[in-house]
Amino acid sequence: MIDENVKDFLYVWKGVRWTSATVPSLIKSLCIKCNCPLRDISGWSRNGSNEFEYNYYCVNCESVTSSECSLSQKREDFSKVLESKSYKNYKVINIDGELFEISRQKVKDDDYWIDVKISKDKKGKNQIMILVGSKKEKDKTQLFIVPEDQRVTFDQNDNHPSEVLSKVEITFKSSKTVIQGIDKNI
Repeated sequence: MIDENVKDFLYVWKGVRWTSATVPSLIKSLCIKCNCPLRDISGWSRNGSNEFEYNYYCVNCESVTSSECSLSQKREDFSKVLESKSYKNYKVINIDGELFEISRQKVKDDDYWIDVKISKDKKGKNQIMILVGSKKEKDKTQLFIVPEDQRVTFDQNDNHPSEVLSKVEITFKSSKTVIQGIDKNI
């Protein structure tokens, strides 16, 4: 999880600075401005709305931080978020048999958008999904590539790839698939 030999780190989460500890009750919440420990001053709203407000007060700089929950609940939530960081490099094994994401990349452009995702299909084979569309028109296409089977398919509910792209060329180890676009101006 966190290297307990390193004491020089504070973590910023939800407008509060936090110390790290393996036991949630030892985690301290600190002022975002001056690192002074915060005091919980939660109570009923003073504006007559009959709402309970969660506020934390810094005795040093007198700043007040508002929240959706108590300081003790927020400390416990931070502990869980901090713990989740230790799992970020774990490999996911899906025992449900559904598709799950391995990696994802998004690319932005003024005229087009593209979204690429690598996942596993129900048989455990890698599947590449490429979703491409135009920002100026309502055209979009979705391609599915299964390298192990040297197979390319597309989503029947979207445009055919040849209606959106000029050319798609996918080269596998022992074959090649080419989808040539249709020139609508002819």
